[in-house]
Amino acid sequence: MIETPVSSLLTIKPVLQQLANTEMPAKDSFSVLRLLKVIDKEYETIETTQRKMLELFGEKDENGNYKSDGHGGVVIRKESADKFSEQMNDFLKMELQLDCGKLKLDLLDKLQLTPNQLLKMEEFIEE
Repeated sequence: MIETPVSSLLTIKPVLQQLANTEMPAKDSFSVLRLLKVIDKEYETIETTQRKMLELFGEKDENGNYKSDGHGGVVIRKESADKFSEQMNDFLKMELQLDCGKLKLDLLDKLQLTPNQLLKMEEFIEE
C-alpha cells in the first residue's frame, strides 16, 4: 500500500511511462505495469474533479468555450480566484491510498533519470 498526495500522481506518471517502455524481467515489468494501472484508475477521478472545478470557476467566452490563459490552462474568473486556489490546493494535498507495492530502487538503474525525476519517484520506491 502506498499513501501519497494527488499532486504526486500528476508528476510520477510520465516517469512511470518511460520505465514501462524499458526492457526488464517479467517480474519487474509486472510491478511497473501494476503501479501504472492503479495510477491510471486514480487519474480518471482526478481529471473528473478538475473538470468539475473548471465548470465552477472557469471563465468562458461568448461561444461558451473556456478562455485560454496562453500557457495551456484555463482563465479562472477573478471573483472566484481565491476560492479556486484554496480548493485546488486542498485537492492536490489530499492523500490517496494506492493498493499496490513500491518499486525496487535497482529497477530504476535501467533509466537515465535526472535528480528531479528521481525526487518525484521517491515515495514510490523502496531500497
